[in-house]
Amino acid sequence: MKTVLRSIYTYTDYREYIRDSYTQKKTEEKMTLRDFARKAGFNTHTFLTNVIEKKRSLTQESAAKVAKGLGLKPNERTYLELMVRFGNAKTIDEKNDIYEQMCASMPRSEIRKIGSEYYEIFRNPYILTVREMVALPEFQEDPRWISKRLHPHITTGQAEKAISTLLEAKLLDRDKKGRLRQATADLTTGAEVKSLAIALYHKQLLELATQSIDSTPAKDRDISSLTLNISKSEYDFIKRRTAAFRLEILDFLKKKREDMGKEFPEEHKRAIYYLNMQLFNATELPW
Repeated sequence: MKTVLRSIYTYTDYREYIRDSYTQKKTEEKMTLRDFARKAGFNTHTFLTNVIEKKRSLTQESAAKVAKGLGLKPNERTYLELMVRFGNAKTIDEKNDIYEQMCASMPRSEIRKIGSEYYEIFRNPYILTVREMVALPEFQEDPRWISKRLHPHITTGQAEKAISTLLEAKLLDRDKKGRLRQATADLTTGAEVKSLAIALYHKQLLELATQSIDSTPAKDRDISSLTLNISKSEYDFIKRRTAAFRLEILDFLKKKREDMGKEFPEEHKRAIYYLNMQLFNATELPW
């Protein structure tokens, strides 16, 4: 029975794509890994085995050979080479730049399939902030109101895009009267895109925290730090307690809102805050 291989544009991990493509050819064409290597122009099949098993990485030159072996079209070859660069990138900023090139190189009908929706939401922190603003008692679905209320301000165009993105992702929907309300949806995508999006989100929140030192009076913010001499077990303990603290805050707010009702009658004046917690190494790790 003939199997249908997923479009190359649904992949962000080139190893996964090569593995699936070879598996299909092995099943339908009885192609061996030696045959594949010979067709691609490699001297030995062990290199491809090591690539699939994550023991070796492709280069741009070897990616071109793999594209030849798989019989890829020019635009598919370009996408494969970008996937290789994406997988080999060392920094978040480099990955971000290549990911945007990947999106630009594919047919528009394929963009959603690699998680661009997820990426768009997390690469711009204000989008999730707008989702939280919808629950404010005084919220107005007016891009000018949203743009001026956010700190720092965004443009009206960004406010409009945030709402449309959230509606498309089903993180917002409308009630019977057509008013915006928060909704819950599972954002699913490949691990690589998810990791990139969340890393970008954290980086930008840290930048916003830095800006708040100058733009927000000390009485309206809480920024503090500790420098600690700790062991691996103490590090693990702090991580567990930090995670428990985040859950405690969320449970507290959820319970309070349930007790008060959706309109917050007892505490009408509300604002959206970011809570960042950072624990990172200042020396090389001995464990």
